[in-house]
Amino acid sequence: MISRTMVLAGALALAAGRTAHADAVTDLSNGSSFYIQYAKAEMDGTTYAVSAIPVAKPTGTLSFPIAATALGIDLPVTLHLSGFALGGNLVQFTFDDTFSPGVDVTGDGDLLTEASGLVMISVTPLPGAQSPQCNHTSCPDSVHLELESAVITATGTWGSEPITLHQAFGVGGVPRARMASLLVPTVTTDSSGHTYPFCSSATGRATADLVVVLDGISPDGGTRVDLTFPKGIGLDLPNNVTVPQGNATFDIAFSVPQSFNGSLQFTAAAGGAITSYTFPVNPPAACTTPPSRPQYEAYVPPWLVGCTACSVFGDLNDETWQVSQVGSQFMVIRGSTVTPLAKAFPQASAVGADAINDSGMIAGRMTVGGVAQAYRANLAYGIGAAQLIGEMTPMDLGAAGTVVGYRVDAGGLYHSVYDIGRGVTDLALSSSYGVAQSRALRIADSGQIVGTYTDKAGTVRGYRWVNGTTYTLPTIGATPGLPVAINKLDAMAVVGSRGGAPVSAIIDASGTATLLGVPSGYSSFEITSLNRWGYAVGTATAVGIAPVTVGFAWIPGRGFVSLSGYVKGLAVDHALRITDANQVVVHGTAGGVTDLYLLTL
Repeated sequence: MISRTMVLAGALALAAGRTAHADAVTDLSNGSSFYIQYAKAEMDGTTYAVSAIPVAKPTGTLSFPIAATALGIDLPVTLHLSGFALGGNLVQFTFDDTFSPGVDVTGDGDLLTEASGLVMISVTPLPGAQSPQCNHTSCPDSVHLELESAVITATGTWGSEPITLHQAFGVGGVPRARMASLLVPTVTTDSSGHTYPFCSSATGRATADLVVVLDGISPDGGTRVDLTFPKGIGLDLPNNVTVPQGNATFDIAFSVPQSFNGSLQFTAAAGGAITSYTFPVNPPAACTTPPSRPQYEAYVPPWLVGCTACSVFGDLNDETWQVSQVGSQFMVIRGSTVTPLAKAFPQASAVGADAINDSGMIAGRMTVGGVAQAYRANLAYGIGAAQLIGEMTPMDLGAAGTVVGYRVDAGGLYHSVYDIGRGVTDLALSSSYGVAQSRALRIADSGQIVGTYTDKAGTVRGYRWVNGTTYTLPTIGATPGLPVAINKLDAMAVVGSRGGAPVSAIIDASGTATLLGVPSGYSSFEITSLNRWGYAVGTATAVGIAPVTVGFAWIPGRGFVSLSGYVKGLAVDHALRITDANQVVVHGTAGGVTDLYLLTL
């Protein structure tokens, strides 16, 4: 019993010292608790061991009392530890407690009258990627403590007896902030103030900032963050950084090699939490506005259509690969390569397509074995097997293959959902208005999702979902703004109404709304699509005896431009989608044929 008491005292001394930075003793002193993970000692040839012992400690001191019962010892004994920093990473604890009357520790009359000792421990920072484990549960301590040496003596009515402390270690110190997220600004701005996706430079290295975000304020001495990133390309990033005391974020500048094109994978770890971020770097040409090339062509090749006005717009990516319904069949069209989905997926009795991303992945619904469900597939390199997702209606497909849309529950209510390859998951939305039902409509390359929800009062509102946080879109005109598109810079095309007529706006990534107004001579303009250059397209309406609709583009710095007559011979009544190459899918008439056309601005 006596030796066990001494062992625990030594283990206590050990557990009280761990830090997350160079000033380990400060963390040790400021910590309000510690955890004895394991201690082993020997007395009279008998070995005792303890583990998983939590202990409370006053903050701001290295000296404190501890009840033996707090260490798991059923004795009415209190030990008083005094701690001293010896320099470097060493801390010394001493204690010299007397007990009067003595404590019967054996049951046969032997009384413990004094316990004294000196325990030396080393205090080392926990690496940012390592999470201390307290009884198999992650705990927020900041330093690791390990026994260096100990001299312990128990004195009683039987005389004095040494105790050998073989091993002891634990965790303690102040709570550490954990990694929350990594961010890299994904836009660059030219001398004219236009913003573009981040691009490398053709003449030198392009600079960017990697932003480390913690889930709380960094404590005294800062929080160490371990970094991993691509090697061998000269990103000039350190292997670890310290987020200064009082801060929750830290910017780290780096540079991208000349003319680099690809993705950079960053990983950061702190407090046992690890997060990753894939940063797309575009080639220099991607930050140059496409040149003006006014021309048009049939959206679906005439040799494929074989009829007038029998093609239905589905989706289009920046490579002008498209998913379309032609007659009764869904097709994926890539230049002169046409893949009927019915032939691509013969296992399906019915198959449709709703979205295509720039990598050539498509999403839609197919029926297999009498069960209709969503799927995701990649036809970029030929026919590939589809991955069945589950019961949802896809609406859009992100750059990384994330499918967003909605599901309908047994009560007929709609719920925003997404799938990243692990099954359909409800999007957790919250609003002060309440969320009765919702639909996810579009996803940006950054992972932001936009959609609509119906509040408890029955009003339909627009939302932007960013990293788990829901933002309700502002009123546009006189009604809640409803999103119709989101571009690669996280700006949105939004539609509201005033006096029953559509009113359109562009909301940038910061939430600032720019009302577009209406073209001269028209009563309304309803935006349908927005590209990364800020070009918006939509349909303007003139109310008269016979309402007239005309497709328009809204171009930053120029305003509204009519697409009807933009190229001689093409009359446009609706503009449906604009790509980052400034190509617009329109509905109109050319040469007496009314159908879909691809107009290049």
